[in-house]
Amino acid sequence: MLLLWACEKEEKPFPPAPGGLLTAGMGSDYRTTLYFDLSSGEFVQSSDRDLYSLSFSSDENDTAVFLNSFNFMFAKASGDTNFSAVSDTVGGVQWTYDYPDGDSKKTALRKMVNKDGEVSKEVFVLDMGYDADLNRLPFWKVQLHSYNADGYRIRYGPLDGSTSSWAYVERKDGYRRVMFDFLSAQQLQFEPLRQSWHLCFTQYSDYDLTTEGDTVPYLVRGVLLDGERVSAAMVENLSWDEINFETAVSMAKVRDANKIGYDWKRYDFDALGYVIEPDRIYILDAGLEGLFKLRFLDYYNDEGERGYARFELEGL
Repeated sequence: MLLLWACEKEEKPFPPAPGGLLTAGMGSDYRTTLYFDLSSGEFVQSSDRDLYSLSFSSDENDTAVFLNSFNFMFAKASGDTNFSAVSDTVGGVQWTYDYPDGDSKKTALRKMVNKDGEVSKEVFVLDMGYDADLNRLPFWKVQLHSYNADGYRIRYGPLDGSTSSWAYVERKDGYRRVMFDFLSAQQLQFEPLRQSWHLCFTQYSDYDLTTEGDTVPYLVRGVLLDGERVSAAMVENLSWDEINFETAVSMAKVRDANKIGYDWKRYDFDALGYVIEPDRIYILDAGLEGLFKLRFLDYYNDEGERGYARFELEGL
């Protein structure tokens, strides 16, 4: 093995990585979304999840528009291109949401642009969900009018038609997505620079299937990956100490944003609280930035408040 590494000088070895015990403090109300960088072992940004309404791909060749799934948002196509005519939730197709795997083809607003890249100008009704204080947010509507390599032109307003506004959301170099808030009528940067983070600790929407095959969406609290920069695998048949570079590098990994997800914990109805699944270990491959193993240790802080994900991270 040493000889092999010595011969292949053109390939850079994985850099030494930080390790240790860390806590992602989302808060007992799950208000805070935190972004974490694996290579530095640091949280690079925290944001209030109520700050924005929609996010837009910042890549000039992409047209993906995303809901704020941190607030349990839903959308439905109205079937109408007349913005003023859409004033209630009756009609149109069923409510949909963004799948948490990060696939832009599974977003609720994907039909704003057809497969040929043409804007449909269909009005979408938005169920804005709930804020961090569990207040029910009002319904809004939005319509994409045009886009180009520099940004998106949208029309938006409350569903009751009391007012409507126009906005131009600009793409920004160096960012994965840009955000826009309806209430303040402002573009903002909720996410940090795309090359500065790998993990997002947050509340978000996921779904489950019933025995009849029906889809049931619900809120979860866990970890989303930046699938552009990191792939992951879950291990249950090896102990923490048994996982080294050689075992981890050979494991099959996927670029699914929801691969770590939330089921590293479960709710214990006898204990009336969350308990950690101790055998679940996650392998994270961030390319030349490093190969890591991660496990969760607790979900409560020293005061017994939920929403504080304690985890151990080690570079391999």
